[in-house]
Amino acid sequence: FESIIKESNGRIVARILWFINPHYKQKFKLKPRKLMPILSSIRYIRNYFSTSCFYITK
Repeated sequence: FESIIKESNGRIVARILWFINPHYKQKFKLKPRKLMPILSSIRYIRNYFSTSCFYITK
């Protein structure tokens, strides 16, 4: 997704990686939690621990 944005001359304004997806609040009564920045900077760990990602693009 990020490479497609760059190829189309867009830019990512904000990116939020979630450890516990906000939608899980309704489904499972779990409190949404963002993924810690230290974990989100390491690619393979990020892919394993993140349940969703929200982007704001321009």
